[in-house]
Amino acid sequence: MYIIPHLNGAITVMKNICFISGKVDGDKVQPDWEIPYHPGEAIKEYDSYFITDNSTIYNKALESGWIPQKVKCSSKSYEEINQMGAEDRFAYYTYQSKWMKIFPEEFVERQYDYVVWSDGSYSVNALGSIKSIYNMKDTTAVMFRPHHKSNTIQQELDECLSQERYQKQEYGMRKYIQEEIDKGKDAYNTSIYYGGYIIYNLSHPKIKDFRTTWLEHIHRCGIEDQISLGFVSQKFKDIIEDYTYDTR
Repeated sequence: MYIIPHLNGAITVMKNICFISGKVDGDKVQPDWEIPYHPGEAIKEYDSYFITDNSTIYNKALESGWIPQKVKCSSKSYEEINQMGAEDRFAYYTYQSKWMKIFPEEFVERQYDYVVWSDGSYSVNALGSIKSIYNMKDTTAVMFRPHHKSNTIQQELDECLSQERYQKQEYGMRKYIQEEIDKGKDAYNTSIYYGGYIIYNLSHPKIKDFRTTWLEHIHRCGIEDQISLGFVSQKFKDIIEDYTYDTR
């Protein structure tokens, strides 16, 4: 535990925070794929992990300043996975990565009170994240950044279906959306959040319920987790707070 003295004589106990990012990619990775920027001195007092199952990415993370964590995220062999078509393989690895994203602290040994998760395509805003945690409301279990276009679930669906990897899951996504609409949820007027940059308050009594529910919805909806997050956030709106800083 660290004690932070202030010029006015006040004392703040340093919060138990860690930063975690990651990428699940099996034994293959695009040669030009870059590890997210590590903010170095800005988070020197905090642990910062990069979780992966790929040796090349592991080494890149180590060189970049992250604490790399090598994990096995799949029950299938690489040979079985590599026999899949490209889109099926992508979907398979994406599903494997969802647990890592929603329960990232389970992949590191130490225990923390707050976890800042960033997908591999995001950069860590150290100062913004730390400020957000110290100013977090007592009622907040999780923070997400609002979608910059204020997209609704229906708009997110329309956009994602322009990509082939999501087109293969169109039927399941539409079925899931209609099921949630039938339960009284909104798909046309409520703005959604980005799902790639998350601050978890692990001490909150409802954080487990929120994360378990989101994971269940992902399995019903498909790999486009911002759609499922859109519905789950409606149920848990009282424990979600907006993250207002940049993430790229």
